[in-house]
Amino acid sequence: MLSHGRAAAAMELDPRAATHAAVTYPDLRVVRADACRIPFRPGTFRAVFAMQVLEHLWCAEEFVERVRVVLELGGTLVLSTPNRETFSPNGVLNPFHSHEYTASELTDLLRRSFAKVEVLGVRHGLYLRSLDVLAEGSLQHLLMRTPYDDLAGKVRTGVDLVRADHFALGSAEGAHDLFAVATA
Repeated sequence: MLSHGRAAAAMELDPRAATHAAVTYPDLRVVRADACRIPFRPGTFRAVFAMQVLEHLWCAEEFVERVRVVLELGGTLVLSTPNRETFSPNGVLNPFHSHEYTASELTDLLRRSFAKVEVLGVRHGLYLRSLDVLAEGSLQHLLMRTPYDDLAGKVRTGVDLVRADHFALGSAEGAHDLFAVATA
């Protein structure tokens, strides 16, 4: 149960991940479902959060429209997704991603279903920039190609200490990830 008496639900297709979430967060209702076929009634939610989900979906347009439907009037979608311009600058996509978005592509996608859209960029603060130096380039790219247990001890320790305030929101241009807020 969340504060103010509002319940929260999570949706996960993978059975192991859904079980893990249900066990780890017993107050959270975990529904095993496909994000391309959101199984909730219209107007069910005040807000929907989709963090690092959109890039994995083959049904992005349907997902965004269905999210709008399950939101109550004036409800908000908050999402993050990698910024293709920095995440895959050479055009080589993560093999687990269906599509990576630029800020303008994400804005266009969301405006098809939402009246108000703001797309910002997630940037590394000083601490994360220092981890890039420790990773001898890009920590993000090192983490994509190296299993956690195979990372150098100093890098693992640094990753374990990352907090939300090590990131900053700003312009989408040149940002590592995109952060969007869309209101129905």
